[in-house]
Amino acid sequence: MDKEPIFLMDSHAHLSSEGFKIDGEKAVENAMALGNFKIINVCTEVKELEAGLLLEKKYPSVVKNVAATTPHDAHLETEEIFNYFQKMAIEKKIVGIGETGFDDFIEPNNVAFQKTVCRRYIDLGVHTLLPLIFHVRGDQAFKNLYEALGEFPPILGMIHCFTGNDQQAKKALDLGLYLSISGIVTFKKSSALREVVKKIPLDRLLIETDSPWLSPEGYRGKPNEPAHIVSIAQTLATIYGVSVATIFEKTYENGSILFV
Repeated sequence: MDKEPIFLMDSHAHLSSEGFKIDGEKAVENAMALGNFKIINVCTEVKELEAGLLLEKKYPSVVKNVAATTPHDAHLETEEIFNYFQKMAIEKKIVGIGETGFDDFIEPNNVAFQKTVCRRYIDLGVHTLLPLIFHVRGDQAFKNLYEALGEFPPILGMIHCFTGNDQQAKKALDLGLYLSISGIVTFKKSSALREVVKKIPLDRLLIETDSPWLSPEGYRGKPNEPAHIVSIAQTLATIYGVSVATIFEKTYENGSILFV
């Protein structure tokens, strides 16, 4: 009797980033060897999206692209950059808007730019009906995001690499957002995060590598890649008291709701 097919999704990776330390095509093929794999490739520069679209053309059933200017580069946003990402969104060449959002650990003068840029991309998501992918790091960053979201109609979206507390998680869930968990949850020092994750409903959970960064335990010091999602899933399975297969199934199902 044939085995049931395995479906996996990495909801946030940077395959076409200059920081990716292994060949993007090789990383995709390593992931495909594990099962029916879908990778959401996050592009934060025009050249990254151009490379991502070529990667998607070669692996159309695996690679899907999203794009926006990250909060780290909010001060570098230009009309040319935004107009290109907007055009790709309107033409549905991308499946989501992101990563955008707020980060407390950047030059304080950048906050005003973050507020302008994030609202601009939320508005784009509202008008194109594409999901938003948020980068949120720091207590004030969460406050800034929730304040911005309050100015718009409800949206579909996710907070990537969620490392917030119980209250920040509850507010995100109340807003209808999904929470994506990275390799940080596997770190020995992340016991507090594991306690927060326990309270996230399985039907709102996503899983990501944030490749090439945040390699999970067992791969620390090495470049991260989507295939390493197995290690993260194993930790999540322990937290929830379910099988790894269940984590794969639920996170793929949830991701497919967002990234149609």
